[in-house]
Amino acid sequence: MNRPTLRTAVVVLSSVASLATAVAAQEPEEHRAARPGVQIQSIEIQVEDLATGQQLAPFGRGGQLQLLVGQRVRLRMAAIPSGNGAARYPSARFTPNAQSRVIVEAVNEKVGSITLEARRVDQPNEATVVFYEVLGDFPMDQQTREGRIYVQVVAPEPEPAPEPAPRPRPAPVEAPSGPQLGITFFEHGEFRGRSQKFFDGMTDMRRSQVGNDAVSSLRVDPGCRAVLYEHQNSRGRSTVVTADVSYLGGSQVGNDSMSSFELECVPPESRRGASLFDAEDFRGIEEVFYGDDGDLRDNRVGDDRARSVRIDRGCRVTLYESPEFRGRSTVVDRDFETLRGSQVGLDSVSSLRIACR
Repeated sequence: MNRPTLRTAVVVLSSVASLATAVAAQEPEEHRAARPGVQIQSIEIQVEDLATGQQLAPFGRGGQLQLLVGQRVRLRMAAIPSGNGAARYPSARFTPNAQSRVIVEAVNEKVGSITLEARRVDQPNEATVVFYEVLGDFPMDQQTREGRIYVQVVAPEPEPAPEPAPRPRPAPVEAPSGPQLGITFFEHGEFRGRSQKFFDGMTDMRRSQVGNDAVSSLRVDPGCRAVLYEHQNSRGRSTVVTADVSYLGGSQVGNDSMSSFELECVPPESRRGASLFDAEDFRGIEEVFYGDDGDLRDNRVGDDRARSVRIDRGCRVTLYESPEFRGRSTVVDRDFETLRGSQVGLDSVSSLRIACR
């Protein structure tokens, strides 16, 4: 009878180690979160609209998802590691409450997903509670592992009734004695020093009476909107103004730094647009817009601060979450006393487009 030699034992152990390495290499990336040193910081519910294939905005523990009647979505659990690690997809169980107004079409605990269809409209203060539990040995605390989310079913908004055709306006008669709309620049703060009023933009302030890199304050006529630029020919940093500014220090373009500007004035009889407010219910700071604005960081209402919006009749406004009309968006054609629950959300508007008929 042959006995195994020491060399044979080493070969066997080496083969076992190679097999273990090969099995670990085949382990899916999303299931490796339980390895030592990886800590799950939070969970995220990812949402896919099954009709369009579009990924909707994800949300976390205690979040609410709003669906239209007939809409079908797939929810999937994602685990977010600490630091900058990629999302992991653990096994998970979703359980809607018994009074659910949504239909469960499919459940896959292994991949942590559930497919829902919205069937009946909820009352304004009602929502379906969906409980979830992360399965397996993912390293997370119990508060992160279990929780609930809310699904509210709403009816689609009715199509707006067509507006009557506007009556033709008579051709405007320009009164020779009436003031022309424009903007006045001052050499010093608090509207002091040399000044000059403009009715059109200027590409080089060196040709003005106030001078280049010399403006410290300004007055804007109602209905006018100006973009101030740091350099000639509308280049460099910029600031949008729609109201008087007693001192330009602290603005994007800065004090004694303006070299060119663009100006647009809308006469009162044709002035329509939208107003953003930095508080709900049309309160707080208000700023009126008569045209597109690609960056709200240099405006009075500010970037990521809008909470309610008023829309003039016949106007349609698209609000974007990122500058230059990028990111998630919400289209509004009526007053919204709160942007809570919209696609763009509270305190998230960074640019907007306006179209008025």
